[in-house]
Amino acid sequence: MLSKKIFLTVCLLSILSSGCAKSVNQANDNNEQQHSNQNNIDNINVNDIRSKAEKGDPEAQYNLGVMYAEGYKDIQPDTLKAIEWYTLSANQGYVNAQYNLGLLYMGNEHIKPDYIKAKYWYEKAAVQGDIPSLNELGNFYSKGLGIKQDYQKAIKYYLDAANAGDSDAQTNLGTMFLHGRGVSQNKLEASQWYLKAAIQGDIDAQYNLGLMYLLGDGIKQDYPQAQKWFLAAANQGESNAQFHLGKIYKDGLGVDKNLSLARTWFEKSAEAGNSYAAQELSKMN
Repeated sequence: MLSKKIFLTVCLLSILSSGCAKSVNQANDNNEQQHSNQNNIDNINVNDIRSKAEKGDPEAQYNLGVMYAEGYKDIQPDTLKAIEWYTLSANQGYVNAQYNLGLLYMGNEHIKPDYIKAKYWYEKAAVQGDIPSLNELGNFYSKGLGIKQDYQKAIKYYLDAANAGDSDAQTNLGTMFLHGRGVSQNKLEASQWYLKAAIQGDIDAQYNLGLMYLLGDGIKQDYPQAQKWFLAAANQGESNAQFHLGKIYKDGLGVDKNLSLARTWFEKSAEAGNSYAAQELSKMN
């Protein structure tokens, strides 16, 4: 089962950055840059943006859509208003708006999924070269969202996005090779795609790669590598990685036994609801 996490725009407004703000797990700027950006955000003239949006400026329409999607100052979150402004922008070819429309139409607590519309807007964005949209289209075919499931079409979209460096697509492609979906099963190939994504900080890829090294699943068993990637995922809050890290320290797998560290990781995992970690803690008490 593919388990990618896609988030709505959290970085406010393309006027602050020419890059699309829909990336996942981007590195934080240094404190000085953050302070400067926060000042810029606080000083945004909403009335000016609204005026430009009403006159048909696609970037302003997109920015107003972000404000309604996320809420900003006196603007309360309003999904329908966000869709209205995104659509005006997207119809003029603004790719960020097209992607965010696709994302909203996937559904949330405010709107039911409309896979036909979501796919339509992802396709529009993908035609313009939007890489995350290629990955999303891969998800449509791999999961059969409103369409017939087609692993081979999913592979095509994932491969295009993965070769362009998209870590979500790289992880998804790794999972396809791991389970032999749309391709011949090839766990070594799966591990190589997971590695590409893990290096970029993808938490799912880090965990999956750690598990492959721990079990020797399709690759040579390597406890130090398992520890390395479990630690990377655990530090991002992955409870299963935290559990396995606890086991590694408890059993001394490629590391010196360290019951104190084992307990620490079991506690973190158990606090996140991992029942296996809770069982390990009860044995240690």
